Amino acid sequence: SAKYDVESFLDEVEAAHPEVAMVRFRPVILLGRRMDHVLGTALRRGILPDSGTIPLPVVWDEDVADAFVLAVKSETARGAFNLAADEPLPSRQLAGAAGLRTVTVPKFFRKTLAGADALAARLGLVPPMDPGWLGGGEARMIVSGEKARRELGWKPRCAKAVEVVKRQVETVPRKLDRRLSLLFRAVDRASRREPPRPDLAGYETTIHLELSGPDGGEVTLRANGGRLSVRKGAPRPADGAVFLPARLLLDLLTRKADFASAQLTGRIRTEGQGLASMVLGGMIGGFLAATKTPGFAGRAARALQRWMAKA
Repeated sequence: SAKYDVESFLDEVEAAHPEVAMVRFRPVILLGRRMDHVLGTALRRGILPDSGTIPLPVVWDEDVADAFVLAVKSETARGAFNLAADEPLPSRQLAGAAGLRTVTVPKFFRKTLAGADALAARLGLVPPMDPGWLGGGEARMIVSGEKARRELGWKPRCAKAVEVVKRQVETVPRKLDRRLSLLFRAVDRASRREPPRPDLAGYETTIHLELSGPDGGEVTLRANGGRLSVRKGAPRPADGAVFLPARLLLDLLTRKADFASAQLTGRIRTEGQGLASMVLGGMIGGFLAATKTPGFAGRAARALQRWMAKA
């Protein structure tokens, strides 16, 4: 009812102020890297709740953001726009295409879970969500983004529902690769034990390293006093950010890929402070140099590199 009340209010405002263009969006279930809802959590665990014969309406979160940008730039956009990927399919078909497994949730349990979810959200234990997604699983939604395509020029990168789910599986991390987790711990310990690095002298910066793919995750790189600390999780705030697939980082650490070439071809993206890529490149270079040193540290680095080289 809250959504209905908001739209009713906007209708009244638009009627009273025709000189003001009112645009509202009605996206279906959003999927994406930072969609922290029940479905997003299930997908990160390789599970898609079974919707029976009911098609599952989904849309990629960045496609929704694109629609907002198009509306702001438009001089003629008015009214409501549905945002949904084309060709919605039942969960079992989507799961089969994306390599997921389905789990059937009984109707009585869905309604119980909807009530429990609302209570948990009020207590701050889970992100809030519309209970209708849990309790109203038998409702068939027919949603089309045709108006947004026609009037806004909306061109979603994930045009079909199966493309949305596949992109979720391919790009959204489930759990950080154990080899990378071990590397980050080793780099952090070594930075505390060894003398300050000359290449980091005079720099103080916090970098958000975002590794995409099922084995990716978010990492904080912090350079301060010639030392580099590494922690799991995203920093808030960050001075810069570096984006690359977790698989590419493994290839860089095993000399299967070249850092400069990956930057030039767009496989490594940087936002914010330009120093961000230098910090990551320095960490990779330091590890590669360690693999050539004698003694225990060198043997350990070479053993980790051999493990990283395995598919």
